[in-house]
Amino acid sequence: MPIERFVLIDDSQDDNWINHRALTRAGFKGKVMTFDWAPDALQFLVKDQISVPTCVLLDLHMPILSGPDLVAEVAKAVTPRAPLHILLAISAEEPSKHEIVHVSPLISGFFRKPIQTEEVTKILAAEV
Repeated sequence: MPIERFVLIDDSQDDNWINHRALTRAGFKGKVMTFDWAPDALQFLVKDQISVPTCVLLDLHMPILSGPDLVAEVAKAVTPRAPLHILLAISAEEPSKHEIVHVSPLISGFFRKPIQTEEVTKILAAEV
């Protein structure tokens, strides 16, 4: 199923803006939701229960609720009604993908922050 919605979760409004712009430039026509406070994003995801095919671009390090902690909460509280793909942001100074992948099977992959238009195009073509 094609992705109908992206949920951007990052405590940096600038990174959320850049990621949103990359989605637009890649031709994504669906809904884009942006959260700069992870607890608000979690509340939305729990209430929505993933009603449409969704890809979450999730920052690793955030105050109060880190990316891996948010994924753990989603795993406990969400029973997706549609496909859910979570892509975790990584950078050179952060743990390797192999260390992070054991956090949750909900993590579909990784991206370098901010995401580039070309990477979004690949995500959309592969439907993650």
